[in-house]
Parts: sequence; structure tokens; C-alpha cells
Amino acid sequence: MMKKVLYVFLVVGVLGLFLLIFAYINQDKLIDRFIEDQVQNASINGKYLEDKEGIRLITVGTSSPLPSNRVQTCNAVFVNGKFFVFDVGDGASNKLDRLDLPIAKLDGIFISHWHSDHFIDLPNLINRSWLYGRQKSLYVYGPDPIDSILQGIKMMLHAEQEFRVEHHGADIMKPGIANAIPISISTEDNSRKIVYQEDGITISTFTVDHDPVSPSLGYRVDYNGLSVVISGDTKKSSNVIEHAKGADILVHEAMQTEFIKRAAILQERSGNTRNQKILNDVVDFHTTPVEAAEVASEAGVKKLILNHLAPVPENPISRRFFLKGMDEVFKGEIILAQDGQEHYIH
Repeated sequence: MMKKVLYVFLVVGVLGLFLLIFAYINQDKLIDRFIEDQVQNASINGKYLEDKEGIRLITVGTSSPLPSNRVQTCNAVFVNGKFFVFDVGDGASNKLDRLDLPIAKLDGIFISHWHSDHFIDLPNLINRSWLYGRQKSLYVYGPDPIDSILQGIKMMLHAEQEFRVEHHGADIMKPGIANAIPISISTEDNSRKIVYQEDGITISTFTVDHDPVSPSLGYRVDYNGLSVVISGDTKKSSNVIEHAKGADILVHEAMQTEFIKRAAILQERSGNTRNQKILNDVVDFHTTPVEAAEVASEAGVKKLILNHLAPVPENPISRRFFLKGMDEVFKGEIILAQDGQEHYIH
């Protein structure tokens, strides 16, 4: 027995010595490989831009403002060689990077409303796309006061951008396209409004019910007879039903209100009346999973993806509770979104 143990140690030792010698002999190649891996970033990864047939949706960030290990709300859509991002919550820019998405090729950002978990990473994404080599103007679409918000972001990034230009030169860091251009979306009524129409792609918007946050928007992407609808934050809304009709995918926010109400009771018991009030308030302007299923059923969509999850169901018990009763209402496919999850229709 002792001989076998010594033999194993000897073999492991010889293998280890061989690896060390190999690494020493090839250290320059290994270092070059390491450096290549580090600089190989999203700015040159355009595999999703090659598809001209379908729509690819990636739920980049799927959490709400409640504490979670996930990234806050962000959805990426690739369609006919274009790359769009819908909402940019906390951590979204870094997650887009880690997913190797082509940030430098970004064609537009669409903001549903001005709650921080939907736009707080907007300055980072604007600047990062420029740092990675964006060669065209970047447009950001959203409701008022988008002009003043983007002006504030421009002021925030001014010194950073000046330093980059001074260091690398204006030919490399093009100052004229560093900042995003605001496209204000006005919403006079409940009708759908086209905000982008190019290369067979139509992106339209509609109001949703997230009072007192108003206007708050949902978006619909149509291409080649395919469609994806993103609800934004809303109570159960007849407007979402109307404008999601026949969609292939409906990405709808979902809050498990029973969890939130229980949390409010626990906060009250601990004497934290501030948190108790906030938790009770947020229930008023969000949709339960069963209500989201009702929306999907009434709209006749094919697939329902629950997103902006509050709280995030991270174990089998909480996931089962989150989905409870939904399949009785909606007979299509139901998915609890995960960060970085891909969905493709064609």
C-alpha cells in the first residue's frame, strides 16, 4: 500500500515538474496568449450581428432594486445586424462586457422610465462604447426629462473624455461622438408610436401604468414577421395587452407581492417603519406573476419571460412559489429570466 502511495506521489511530481519546464520554455507564448485573452473584448466580437433572419433577445440583467446578486434590469436585442439595449440598471455595462457583446457596435439605447434601476449605468455604457471604439453617434431614446439627464451625463464625463482625447489623440478618441444624443419620446395618448424604423426593423413604444412615474414606457420590436415586447415597469395594463398582441415573446416584469407584504410585516415588527412603508408602496405599481400570465394570455403571445424579478427567486422552493398558478392562466411557455439568458426566434 505504501509503495502505491509513493508511486502516485512520484507520478504527480514528475507531471508537475514537466508542466513547470513546459511553462518556462513557452513563457513568452503563454504571456502573449494571456494578453490576447485580456484585450479580446466586446468591441470586436460581432457574431450576433451576422444574423439577418431572426431576433435574439438576451436578458442581461433581471433583478429589481431589492438586494440581489444579479444585475439590475437590462435587455439586449440583436436584429438584422443591429444591436439595441433596453434599460441599463446597475451592473449592466459590466455584464454586457462579460457576455462579450459588441458594445462598440451599439446602435441605440431605449430607457423605459427614470427609476435608477433602469438607467443608473447609462453614463458607463455611453462612455464604454466610445472607449471601445464606437465609430458612430449613439442615440438614447426615452421619456422626458431625457434632455436634462443626458446633459448631466455629458457634464459628468467631460473631464474623463478630455483626458482620453489629450492622451490618445482626436483621431483615435473621436470627441464628436463621445456623448449620446437624446431622442425625447412624447406620449399624448395610449396609442403605439414608432420611434425607430430602419432596415426592416420597427421599434415602437407605448405608455404603461407605473404611476406616479409618468410617463413610463413599454417597447415593441418588429422584424420579418417576428416581435418582442418589453413591458417596462407597470401594474397590469390593458395597454400592454393591446400592444403585445400576437407577439412571439413578451418580457414582463413580475413582483411576488406575497413575499413583499411578508417582508413589510417583518420590517414593522422590527420597528423599521420607513422600510415598511416603502415595501407596501411598491406593491401598488407592479404586476404579480399571475397578472403577467393574464396579460400574456389576453394578448395571445407565444412565450412569456418574467423579468425585473422582485424578489429574485434563487432556489427551487421560491421559484415554485413565484410561478404558482401561472400555468392555469397562460398555456404558452413561461420562463423565469436569468442574467445573460438567450432567446432566439426566427
